[in-house]
Amino acid sequence: MCLNFKFISIISILILCSCNGEQKYEKESTIFLKYLNHLTIKEIPAEKAYFLFAPSQSCIGCQKSSLKKITDFVNMSNVYVITTPDGASICQFPSDRTYIDSSMLINKVNFSSGGVCVITTNENRIINVTGINPTNVDSALALIR
Repeated sequence: MCLNFKFISIISILILCSCNGEQKYEKESTIFLKYLNHLTIKEIPAEKAYFLFAPSQSCIGCQKSSLKKITDFVNMSNVYVITTPDGASICQFPSDRTYIDSSMLINKVNFSSGGVCVITTNENRIINVTGINPTNVDSALALIR
Protein backbone atom coordinates (compact mmCIF):
# COMPACT_ATOMS: atom_id res chain seq x y z
CA MET A 1 0.00 0.00 0.00
CA CYS A 2 2.83 2.39 0.88
CA LEU A 3 4.48 1.76 -2.51
CA ASN A 4 1.23 2.51 -4.37
CA PHE A 5 0.82 5.75 -2.43
CA LYS A 6 4.37 6.84 -3.31
CA PHE A 7 3.83 5.95 -6.97
CA ILE A 8 0.54 7.89 -7.14
CA SER A 9 2.15 10.84 -5.34
CA ILE A 10 5.04 10.97 -7.79
CA ILE A 11 2.72 10.70 -10.80
CA SER A 12 0.49 13.46 -9.36
CA ILE A 13 3.46 15.77 -8.86
CA LEU A 14 4.70 15.15 -12.40
CA ILE A 15 1.27 15.90 -13.84
CA LEU A 16 0.98 19.10 -11.83
CA CYS A 17 4.45 20.24 -12.88
CA SER A 18 3.78 19.54 -16.54
CA CYS A 19 0.49 21.47 -16.43
CA ASN A 20 2.22 24.45 -14.84
CA GLY A 21 4.34 25.01 -17.94
CA GLU A 22 1.27 25.49 -20.09
CA GLN A 23 -0.02 28.19 -17.75
CA LYS A 24 3.15 30.25 -17.70
CA TYR A 25 2.30 33.92 -18.23
CA GLU A 26 -1.43 33.19 -17.85
CA LYS A 27 -1.89 35.94 -15.26
CA GLU A 28 0.27 38.34 -17.28
CA SER A 29 -1.71 37.55 -20.45
CA THR A 30 -4.96 38.43 -18.68
CA ILE A 31 -3.54 41.70 -17.36
CA PHE A 32 -2.01 42.50 -20.76
CA LEU A 33 -5.33 41.92 -22.55
CA LYS A 34 -7.12 44.25 -20.12
CA TYR A 35 -4.40 46.81 -20.66
CA LEU A 36 -4.64 46.47 -24.46
CA ASN A 37 -8.40 46.99 -24.19
CA HIS A 38 -7.66 50.21 -22.32
CA LEU A 39 -5.61 51.25 -25.37
CA THR A 40 -8.53 50.27 -27.66
CA ILE A 41 -6.80 47.11 -28.89
CA LYS A 42 -9.45 44.40 -28.79
CA GLU A 43 -7.25 41.33 -28.48
CA ILE A 44 -3.73 39.98 -28.28
CA PRO A 45 -2.78 39.02 -31.86
CA ALA A 46 -3.22 35.37 -32.80
CA GLU A 47 -0.01 35.36 -34.85
CA LYS A 48 3.37 35.86 -33.23
CA ALA A 49 3.84 39.51 -32.29
CA TYR A 50 6.30 41.65 -30.36
CA PHE A 51 5.44 44.61 -28.17
CA LEU A 52 8.13 47.01 -27.00
CA PHE A 53 6.70 48.08 -23.66
CA ALA A 54 8.37 51.34 -22.61
CA PRO A 55 6.90 53.07 -19.55
CA SER A 56 8.24 56.46 -18.48
CA GLN A 57 8.93 55.29 -14.94
CA SER A 58 11.78 53.01 -15.93
CA CYS A 59 15.44 53.17 -16.74
CA ILE A 60 15.51 56.31 -18.92
CA GLY A 61 18.57 55.12 -20.83
CA CYS A 62 16.87 51.79 -21.58
CA GLN A 63 13.71 53.55 -22.70
CA LYS A 64 15.50 55.99 -25.00
CA SER A 65 17.86 53.48 -26.60
CA SER A 66 15.05 50.91 -27.07
CA LEU A 67 12.70 53.43 -28.63
CA LYS A 68 15.43 54.62 -31.00
CA LYS A 69 16.55 51.11 -31.99
CA ILE A 70 13.02 49.79 -32.53
CA THR A 71 13.01 51.68 -35.84
CA ASP A 72 15.18 48.82 -37.18
CA PHE A 73 11.97 46.77 -37.20
CA VAL A 74 9.74 49.34 -38.91
CA ASN A 75 9.09 47.00 -41.87
CA MET A 76 7.86 44.16 -39.67
CA SER A 77 4.09 44.33 -39.36
CA ASN A 78 4.04 42.22 -36.18
CA VAL A 79 6.04 44.70 -34.06
CA TYR A 80 4.25 47.25 -31.88
CA VAL A 81 5.33 49.99 -29.48
CA ILE A 82 3.48 50.89 -26.30
CA THR A 83 4.79 54.01 -24.59
CA THR A 84 3.93 57.35 -23.00
CA PRO A 85 3.65 60.76 -24.70
CA ASP A 86 7.28 61.45 -23.70
CA GLY A 87 8.40 58.15 -25.18
CA ALA A 88 6.45 58.81 -28.36
CA SER A 89 8.49 61.97 -28.95
CA ILE A 90 11.65 59.80 -29.04
CA CYS A 91 10.16 56.98 -31.12
CA GLN A 92 10.05 57.20 -34.90
CA PHE A 93 7.75 54.25 -35.49
CA PRO A 94 4.61 54.01 -37.66
CA SER A 95 1.65 55.56 -35.86
CA ASP A 96 -0.64 52.63 -36.71
CA ARG A 97 1.59 50.35 -34.58
CA THR A 98 2.49 52.85 -31.85
CA TYR A 99 0.14 53.07 -28.91
CA ILE A 100 0.51 56.08 -26.66
CA ASP A 101 -0.82 55.70 -23.17
CA SER A 102 -1.64 59.30 -22.25
CA SER A 103 -3.42 58.13 -19.08
CA MET A 104 -0.05 56.78 -17.88
CA LEU A 105 -1.55 53.44 -16.81
CA ILE A 106 1.55 51.93 -18.43
CA ASN A 107 3.53 52.99 -15.35
CA LYS A 108 1.34 50.84 -13.10
CA VAL A 109 1.42 47.69 -15.25
CA ASN A 110 4.76 46.05 -14.56
CA PHE A 111 5.85 43.11 -16.70
CA SER A 112 9.57 43.45 -15.99
CA SER A 113 11.49 44.68 -12.98
CA GLY A 114 13.20 47.43 -14.98
CA GLY A 115 10.02 48.47 -16.72
CA VAL A 116 11.15 48.41 -20.35
CA CYS A 117 10.69 45.01 -21.97
CA VAL A 118 9.84 43.10 -25.11
CA ILE A 119 6.62 41.15 -24.70
CA THR A 120 6.35 38.26 -27.15
CA THR A 121 2.86 36.95 -27.86
CA ASN A 122 1.51 34.03 -29.85
CA GLU A 123 -1.93 32.45 -30.07
CA ASN A 124 -3.51 35.33 -28.14
CA ARG A 125 -1.27 35.07 -25.07
CA ILE A 126 2.11 36.10 -23.76
CA ILE A 127 4.79 33.49 -24.34
CA ASN A 128 7.84 35.47 -23.18
CA VAL A 129 8.82 38.69 -21.43
CA THR A 130 12.38 39.92 -21.84
CA GLY A 131 13.43 42.77 -19.59
CA ILE A 132 15.67 45.43 -21.10
CA ASN A 133 18.55 46.97 -19.19
CA PRO A 134 21.56 49.05 -20.29
CA THR A 135 23.67 45.95 -21.00
CA ASN A 136 21.18 43.93 -23.06
CA VAL A 137 19.27 46.39 -25.28
CA ASP A 138 20.69 44.96 -28.49
CA SER A 139 20.30 41.30 -27.53
CA ALA A 140 16.75 41.83 -26.21
CA LEU A 141 15.67 43.54 -29.41
CA ALA A 142 17.44 40.85 -31.47
CA LEU A 143 14.80 38.40 -30.21
CA ILE A 144 12.35 40.15 -32.54
CA ARG A 145 14.02 38.84 -35.70
